[in-house]
Amino acid sequence: MYCTLCVREKKHNVFTAGTSNFRVKTIEMHIKGVDHKAVLESQHLRRNNVQVAVNRMVCARSKAVIAAMRNVYYLAKELLPTHKYKSLNELCILQGCETLAELRVSENAQYTHNDIVLDMQCAINNVLKEDLIAKLNNSTFKGLMTDESTDISVEKLHCTYVNLINYGDLETHYLCKTKITACDAATVTQTIKEQLQNYNIDLNDVTGVCTDGAAVMTGRENGVVARLKRENPAIGGTHCATHKLNLCAQQAAAAIPSLQRYQRTVGSIYGYFSNSSSRQARLKEMHVILDTDDVKLKSIHAVRWLSFGEANVALHRTMRTVAEVFQQDAELMHDTMAESLAKAMLTYEFIAINSLLCDILGTIACLSKAFQLKSLSFAYVQPAVTSTINALRAMPIGDEGGPKFQELLANIAENNGETYFKGEKIKATRAMRQAVDGVRQRFLDTLIQNIEDRFPDIGLFSAFRIFDPRCLPRDNTERARFGRDELRTILDHLCPAGREPIVDTDTCSTEWPPFKELLHANYSKNSFQELVKIMATQHAGFLPETTKLLAAISVIPMSTVPCERGFSVQNRIKTKGRARLKAENLDVLMRICIEGPPIEQFDFYRALEKFRVEKHHRIFQGPCKERCPCRQR
Repeated sequence: MYCTLCVREKKHNVFTAGTSNFRVKTIEMHIKGVDHKAVLESQHLRRNNVQVAVNRMVCARSKAVIAAMRNVYYLAKELLPTHKYKSLNELCILQGCETLAELRVSENAQYTHNDIVLDMQCAINNVLKEDLIAKLNNSTFKGLMTDESTDISVEKLHCTYVNLINYGDLETHYLCKTKITACDAATVTQTIKEQLQNYNIDLNDVTGVCTDGAAVMTGRENGVVARLKRENPAIGGTHCATHKLNLCAQQAAAAIPSLQRYQRTVGSIYGYFSNSSSRQARLKEMHVILDTDDVKLKSIHAVRWLSFGEANVALHRTMRTVAEVFQQDAELMHDTMAESLAKAMLTYEFIAINSLLCDILGTIACLSKAFQLKSLSFAYVQPAVTSTINALRAMPIGDEGGPKFQELLANIAENNGETYFKGEKIKATRAMRQAVDGVRQRFLDTLIQNIEDRFPDIGLFSAFRIFDPRCLPRDNTERARFGRDELRTILDHLCPAGREPIVDTDTCSTEWPPFKELLHANYSKNSFQELVKIMATQHAGFLPETTKLLAAISVIPMSTVPCERGFSVQNRIKTKGRARLKAENLDVLMRICIEGPPIEQFDFYRALEKFRVEKHHRIFQGPCKERCPCRQR
């Protein structure tokens, strides 16, 4: 038996593959399923296609407005300033786009003013907001990612992203950016509540809030998360995994004077070249002479993840060239700074620490990049952390260390009591070698301890791993006992006493054994994200409460990486040349840039309707050159 509607729409479920189960209950479950409902909805839209086609027989002036909106949309997607709108229209007309010529209604109504652009941006923004609100209303549970930033005009802005379930798929969307006057817990909490209210989000539907871990956000008594939990105890507060990892490395290095001294030297090397074009030119010439990679030196930013590691790797690849430039500048130009930097670089301690950090921070960078993946889930965090800790523990074993340190040892040579590295004479003493060994051991020990303290394998979020199919035991006896205590921990948190539970706890416990057997028999190799969609589209009737529980857990965010990406978009939009851009206009431009689909997929007819009804425009008045259904309403 097949469902012809689902087959025609190329859905993937039991009734598209064919089933021999002819029970009425099976058919009813399919009819109530997500796939079949989506097909019926699309069929309903197709029945109205004739009316849609009639409504879109717009006049020439309406076509001109749509063409102008496409230009406005293009500018926003490409992060180009709004004042380029007029010149872009003129270029299009020059290239033969006569449609835009219809924008000129009269001498004082040419529809090129900045206010018109803002009206068009608002119309496009409202379409995107409607689509997002529809998805939010369709998702039973939501998760929030929130963070603050300061823009180029030193305005405090609060940015919020949201996780939701859309037809079984986990999606992350930009919610909004709001100007705030203070960064205290009370103000931030009220701002979040207002943001949720503006998008019809009930706080009781939020199951997780992820922050950067600042005290104002995570304070045990009066932090933002604590204040939100007073109204919804089921909210799970998470500290961004990437922020935590960055703090682990920073705090481990801060406790060791040798690493602090090394970091200051690396900063001075970057500053020596970045502040002078002539020095940069000499560095490029030396790269050509020595036939080395022309790698750009990088600065260290405390607020940027991986910046220290990237600066360290860049220096490692250019060390020979940089040292040669310093020596020449010291000898030919009598540059005292170059002389002191060359002296600091050409030591065993500096070169060894550089190699050690390449190995250690390279391992941390792999974990940090994994935490920045869009598909990151709680089930992945702890195994990745454990493997990273094991890799770090293996580095001190023996004298060879990691690959970069092995390379260092292979290129060290002794001749007549002098030490040479790749043919370059360096200062090396027994005290230096002992100091490097001490730094390596101390840094690794502190770093590992910090990671273990910040990523403990206990508590609610570790319990979530029982829903990852790949964690399910193969042995029947072990599988029967698997996850009982963890399930109770999860249910106690998400269904606290004193409020309506989001799932029926007794039913969830009853469904747990058949759920495990279902995973073992059919989905043992699937990821958690795949499992959430499979349960929502195929097994919601069989295990309804477990399906709801999976949806509630899946939206809990593990990092604020989307917020950081939003800050990057913010800084590319609001530059020094656009420092007067208001917060509400910045929010509109960010939504179009982040949430807007490719220009060929956006529905400009919906935006046209909103542009036409939200404000009186002369372009829609007077006689039309073509028959316009819009004028006859």
